[in-house]
Amino acid sequence: MRNKFISVTAAILLLCVGLLGAAARTERVRSFDRTNAAAVSAVGDAQSIRTNNTITIGSNAKNDIRAVGVSAKPVDFKKVSSGIKKLIDGIRANKKQPDGTETARPDVYLGGIPIGISLNTDGLIVTGKNDVITRSGVVSPAANTGIMSGDVLLAINGKRIEKPSDISAALKGNKGEAVTLSLRRGKTEYTEKLTPAEDSLTGVRRLGLVVKTDLLGIGTLTFVKEDMRYGALGHQIADAETGLRDLHEGNIYECTIIGIVRGERNKAGELRGLIDNGGDPLGTIDKNNQYGVYGEGKERLTANLEKIPVGNKYSVQPGKAYIRTTIAGNVPNLYEIEIIKTNFQGERGEKGMVIRATDERLLAATGGIVQGMSGSPIIQDGKLVGAVTHVFINDPTKGYGMYIDWMLQE
Repeated sequence: MRNKFISVTAAILLLCVGLLGAAARTERVRSFDRTNAAAVSAVGDAQSIRTNNTITIGSNAKNDIRAVGVSAKPVDFKKVSSGIKKLIDGIRANKKQPDGTETARPDVYLGGIPIGISLNTDGLIVTGKNDVITRSGVVSPAANTGIMSGDVLLAINGKRIEKPSDISAALKGNKGEAVTLSLRRGKTEYTEKLTPAEDSLTGVRRLGLVVKTDLLGIGTLTFVKEDMRYGALGHQIADAETGLRDLHEGNIYECTIIGIVRGERNKAGELRGLIDNGGDPLGTIDKNNQYGVYGEGKERLTANLEKIPVGNKYSVQPGKAYIRTTIAGNVPNLYEIEIIKTNFQGERGEKGMVIRATDERLLAATGGIVQGMSGSPIIQDGKLVGAVTHVFINDPTKGYGMYIDWMLQE
C-alpha cells in the first residue's frame, strides 16, 4: 500500500482520471472554507442586533422599536410589520416552557477535533474538457457538446459509471462509434452523444472530459449527541471548481493538522492536514446543507470527548467566550474570544453572532479565524452555544457564529 500526498486549493481534492492511487490512502489537503467564506464586512443582515442592554429590532421594519434595560415599554404590535411580530412572538413562545422554566436539553459530547470530510456523488463530477492527441492531430471530443463543468457523468451507453476506470471499461472495444452519455445537472438528467478519440500514445479511447470522484477536505466537529448523531462545519460544502452542491452522502475520517497558513487582511488563512481516508471511517454523512454536515458517528468518535451542557440563543450575551478548536495535531484546545454582537433570529441562519479572536496564542499561530475552523464549538458560561461558520476576509480576527439551536435541529 502506498500513501499519496496531494495538496489542494479550497479543500477540494482533484481526482482526475489517472490520478487515483491505491484504495487505501492518506491525502494531504487544505480546509473546506475558502469559497464558502465570502468577503463579509457588514453585520446584522437587517435582523435584530443585541448589544449590551439595548435591542434594536429590524432595520428593515416599518418602525424601529428600541427597548432599553428592564424599564422598556411594552411593544405596540400595531406599529410593526407582521414579520417582526412573528419574530417577537416566537421568542416569547420558545424561550420558556408552560411552567415558566427554561427549556432543558440533554448534554452532548463537545467537539473541536478536526475531521476529514469526503463527499461522494453517484457518478463522476465533470470539472472541464480537454484535448486528445490522435494520429490525425489534436481533437476535442466534448468541445461541441452541451456538457458543463459541475455536471455529473452517470453512465455510458447505459453502463453505470462510478469511478474513472469505469470509463475505460465502457469504451473498451469502441472502434470510433458515437456513445451516449447520461448526465445530471442539478436535479435534471439528460443525455449527450459524442465520439471518443483514440489517444495516439496509449491507444485508449477518451471522452475529452476531466472528471473527479469526490470532494475531500478538512472541517471541525461541533458536537455528538448521545445517539451518536453528530453535527459539523455549520455551513454547506460546495465544490470550489464547479459550484456543485448536490453532495449529501459520504464519510468522515480521522485527521491530523500538520500546518497553518496564517490569515491576513483580504486573504483568508487555512489549516492543512492529513486525512486517513483509507482507514475505517469515524462515521457516515447523510446531510450537507447550509447549516452544516450531519450524519451518524461510530462509538470511537466520542472516545476522547467529554460531555457539556447545551445553551440556547437566548442565553448568548456579548462578552467573553471560548472556541474549542485544533490548530496542531489532533488534540483540541480552548481559546478565548469575544462575542461582539448577537442577532435575534426568528428563523434559522448561519450568522447568529459576530465573534472576535482575542487569545494571544491563537492570534500568534493563525492570525485569527482561518479556514478549517468552521464548526469549532463556541462556549459561554460553561455551555455549548454555537459554532464558528465564517471568517471576515477584511479582518481575520473576526467571524460569524451560528447558534447551536439551529444545528441541533438537523
